[in-house]
Amino acid sequence: ATCLAQDDYARVQAVPEGGNWQDIQSQVDAGKLPTWLPSGKPFVSDYMKANKKGNADLPFKRLRFAEGMRTVICRAVPHTQQSIHPTDDRVLSVREMMAIQGFPSDYVVRGSIDLQYKQAGNCVPPPLAAALGVALRKAARRASQPR
Repeated sequence: ATCLAQDDYARVQAVPEGGNWQDIQSQVDAGKLPTWLPSGKPFVSDYMKANKKGNADLPFKRLRFAEGMRTVICRAVPHTQQSIHPTDDRVLSVREMMAIQGFPSDYVVRGSIDLQYKQAGNCVPPPLAAALGVALRKAARRASQPR
């Protein structure tokens, strides 16, 4: 799995299951967390508040076991997407991202860790591929029947 930088690890630790950067902000506002990290960076950065993609709830979004994942992404970064494990203070592993999409546990992904995350984010999930195959087979049968 990808290791988090020290600042990101401190932020991840402050997010409850299903939470996000807004939970960090609430803790800073309540005095439960310092405004600044030991590195000198703010606990809540401006980019969290003004996410470029307009998904203000996604920075440092921690998953819930009882819910799905909006989308599997090509990088396990907590800054802009939901990629934090529901209870462990880390991002999801490639294996976990593949499992979320329905790949069998013995499916092999090769290459560097960055390439493996890209494969996980760009793949067609097996259940979707199977459903498409069934639909195409039915359509082909209908098209080949005499009218």
